[in-house]
Amino acid sequence: MNRKFLLVGVLAIAISSFISSCRKQTIDNSTVQTKAYFPLELGKYVEYSVDSTKYNSFDCSTVQTHWLLRYTVADTFSDDSMRRSYRIEIRQRRADSSSWHTQGNILVTPTEYALEYSQSNLKFIKLTFPIIDGLYWNGNSYIPTADQDYTYFNNWVYTYANVGQPYNTGFVNFDNTVTVNEADESLNTADGPGAYSYKTYSKEVYAKNVGMIYRELTHWVQQPDSSGVNSCQEGYSVRMRATDHN
Repeated sequence: MNRKFLLVGVLAIAISSFISSCRKQTIDNSTVQTKAYFPLELGKYVEYSVDSTKYNSFDCSTVQTHWLLRYTVADTFSDDSMRRSYRIEIRQRRADSSSWHTQGNILVTPTEYALEYSQSNLKFIKLTFPIIDGLYWNGNSYIPTADQDYTYFNNWVYTYANVGQPYNTGFVNFDNTVTVNEADESLNTADGPGAYSYKTYSKEVYAKNVGMIYRELTHWVQQPDSSGVNSCQEGYSVRMRATDHN
């Protein structure tokens, strides 16, 4: 073989290998960096101020509640597929002077491309990697939306926005965050009690090296009675805002 062509071939292979190596390293580094928006070190915690409203269609009442939550990465384990997973302990109290009480757990499994998040027997894909503005995915793909209790989770499109931007929860300012817009659907919300209407809205914000710092979730339905009037909302609204973290 002509030495000139042999040299060109060797150089081409070397350059191709170098580019491939750099590209893989860039993707790997990007994935590692974006996973910092949901750190999973044991003992890591975030505390929240939580406000909720319960809408009751039976008597048209609303019940407003305020409490405090603390999410703590409490343990690690292998799931059924032998993947490294984490248990996040949820603790609750009514006021700063009250004692914390265990309220439940969240199970989290980070994968190469996503973050699986299970709570109350429902599994969500909270984040996907890499985190870039405009990237979207079906975060509720594991939710049994054929069940009437979970139908409102159908067709949500999770979308990243404001990557790297600051966010203030009203208690703490965070310099580097990402917003996940999850759902924003409504129908006839301004048409009064005689019209069938509904509203579903969901949004979360994550701060780098902290985790979730804001959550807002609203879902209610207004179903007119047989006379077509005097209907009231049935559903709930909840807002979580980070107040402290380590």
